[in-house]
Amino acid sequence: MRFNESMRSFCLDLVIGLAGMLSLSAATYEVAQQHPQASDDASGTAEQPWKTIARATEEARPGDLVVIRGGVYRERLLVRSSGTEQAPIRFEAAPGEHVVVTGADRLTGWQKADDTRPIYRVAWPHKFVTWNPTMAHPADEYHRLTGRCEQVVVDGYLLRQVLSQR
Repeated sequence: MRFNESMRSFCLDLVIGLAGMLSLSAATYEVAQQHPQASDDASGTAEQPWKTIARATEEARPGDLVVIRGGVYRERLLVRSSGTEQAPIRFEAAPGEHVVVTGADRLTGWQKADDTRPIYRVAWPHKFVTWNPTMAHPADEYHRLTGRCEQVVVDGYLLRQVLSQR
């Protein structure tokens, strides 16, 4: 069977129509941690945005847009759905707003550990390497400090990590 011009036109119209239907089903969601109505139980709209980007990753589907309002988002993100070349999932900062996504923890409550030296301490509950006693990789004495994952940065300056106050 050969396609005549009217069949080609019909097929092209069908493809364009289906593509249009796909774009109509795309949603726009908003994330705004500072918004007074922000909640991960909200609807994800501008009026009732989600509080976390992680919540948006659970909902976003091909063709969707997630607009993120300004702020520092300290989250682990796992996008559960894949977009397509024709319908990518887009995560964008809201126009004119500054968005930072980081896995770093903000530690507060530092206490001076020594009255005579500039040594401070704070509890930190996380452990990256739990399968050996030194919490380092590899698990030998040489890597006891350098093989650890923790880092402390203050005002952009990486502090020297020590294992004891001596």
